[in-house]
Amino acid sequence: MAKSIINILFILLFQVAHGQNKHWIYFTNKGEIDTSIQVISERTIQNRIRQNLPLIQLTDYPLNQEYLDSLKYYHVKVVSQSRWLNAVSATIDSEMLEPLSTLDFVQEVQPLTSTIYLTTSSSVKVSQLGFALEQINGQVLIEQGLNGAGVSVGIIDGGFLKADQHKSLERFFEQNLVKGYRDYITPQSEPYSGVEALDDAHGTQVWQMLGGFNSSKDIQFGLATHAYYYLARTDHGKDERRREEDFWIAAMEWMDSCGVQVINSSLGYTKGFDNPKENYLPQQMDGKSTAITRAAQIAASQKGIFMVISAGNDGNDKDWLVLSAPADAKDVLSVGATRFKYWDKASYSSIGPEFLPYLKPNISCFSSKGTSFSAPIMTGLVACLLQQDSSFSNQQIIELIEKAGHLYPYGNNYLGYGVPDARKILQLMSGENLFPDEPKTLYPKGKKVTLKFPDYPYDYAILFHKKDKINVVAQEIITSDQNKMKIIRPQNVNYTSVASKDEVLEIIWKQ
Repeated sequence: MAKSIINILFILLFQVAHGQNKHWIYFTNKGEIDTSIQVISERTIQNRIRQNLPLIQLTDYPLNQEYLDSLKYYHVKVVSQSRWLNAVSATIDSEMLEPLSTLDFVQEVQPLTSTIYLTTSSSVKVSQLGFALEQINGQVLIEQGLNGAGVSVGIIDGGFLKADQHKSLERFFEQNLVKGYRDYITPQSEPYSGVEALDDAHGTQVWQMLGGFNSSKDIQFGLATHAYYYLARTDHGKDERRREEDFWIAAMEWMDSCGVQVINSSLGYTKGFDNPKENYLPQQMDGKSTAITRAAQIAASQKGIFMVISAGNDGNDKDWLVLSAPADAKDVLSVGATRFKYWDKASYSSIGPEFLPYLKPNISCFSSKGTSFSAPIMTGLVACLLQQDSSFSNQQIIELIEKAGHLYPYGNNYLGYGVPDARKILQLMSGENLFPDEPKTLYPKGKKVTLKFPDYPYDYAILFHKKDKINVVAQEIITSDQNKMKIIRPQNVNYTSVASKDEVLEIIWKQ
């Protein structure tokens, strides 16, 4: 540590007052750890056994105290700690950045250049919420008695205002299914408090979509009606501060310590901070640049937690378009939104970046008010699948859901593999083979092709025109004219997926 001591003396002698900024400081290794302290539970152990993961990991122990003590000499004010990232978020004088970066125990100093936002800001009408379950054929799960019973679900969101008074959520309080609640914004506040105008009821609405059931109106909104729930409020609707990323990561680590199996989050990081220089860039949605994405990836790949993340609502923003962090993490289930009638991409739904080496979003389903409310539909679905058979790994469940999508095997960066069918998922889980040896493919010679009845017996189709196998140039609705559909190849398009609700075929245009 001689190098560290020299730097400390230098700073003490020559420090001058300067502005402070928020950064993540990543440490090189764990060093000596106190193995007498493990932040895990019996449920966590069982969750890792199911995923064939190591029962005890380095990230189950606190950060190295010597590292934390050393930071004090640099006038670093630690805001929060993350065991998983082996890092702290902190406010740092700008002139300290270079000497901090040279310390032998510091791997990286990364500025926090983002803001967090709710992936919708609109209230949801009751009449709109049942359609998503209808679209994914959720009735099949209900008839099988699948309701998420025994599965622990976490919701990280912006607030749960009056959730304890909500008619559709009353079952969870009456049957003691709420197992944990933390408010990271105002810890001293009463649970389920807040202000309606600041969107503090967003988490309540998300929860309703995940497992809500209104007995008086006999309407079921979500599938996980009998799951255990852990709730975390990490976002404030009044202002957007960098600390909310810290809270999100802290909430996820807390939920892991409680043995939570599935986490839903309808929060995302993109741009919009008061200082434009602090915004993220679209190219940083690369699965590795943001701390929140790194943490979500650790949860999904190392901790055995099934992460369901809304893709975001920037599909109409020409300066952004792509999904938000942490939906860019490789092993999370990223969820986009479709329209109800045509199953095409809702205009607002964010798309997957072209530069990612994997497909995002993974899947989509109906929501008229934002991907905030398509993600919890999928979370409820996952809880039911874990109840049905907990021997499936998280990656296997993702593959099952993708294979049950109406676009499979021709996924794209608009909808992923499309809308999953719950009946198909159960069939796949039981070992049925639902797919032909060769998927339907056409190789037209010219710039147009005609699909005729009865070979293609549908009144309309959604065309996804793509420049390559994944990346969509445009989507188009085409209707049948005298029992035939004429499809014309647009410029710079090499592939076109022709999709109905029941079938998809791929047109590969010859060069």
